[in-house]
Amino acid sequence: MYRVATATGATTAVTQGSVAKTTYSTTYTVPALTSGISSSLYIANMTNTTQYYRIAGQKGGAALANQWLAFDTQLPANTTQVFTTGVSLNAAEVLFMQASDNRVIFTLDGSELA
Repeated sequence: MYRVATATGATTAVTQGSVAKTTYSTTYTVPALTSGISSSLYIANMTNTTQYYRIAGQKGGAALANQWLAFDTQLPANTTQVFTTGVSLNAAEVLFMQASDNRVIFTLDGSELA
């Protein structure tokens, strides 16, 4: 996992990425006393076969199964999908991602507001 942050006043531009796991893994957790707003999500399939991915947000302590953004979505071989997201999260809320192969890469761009 990597994280790049650039602060301007109370707003911090954030890029965070991770290699997918075949079990749910936390891709992004909003820091304490902060809110987070995603702008773009990039999902890259680095394999020669179609893969599948899942994305869930856990807002306000709700059960993970109630927060799906994508579920078993196909990602063709050697392609990248880009989504304009606008997902808003409060402190301690989490985005989880999972893929059918660990060579699927997730990168999330957005802002954090203190």
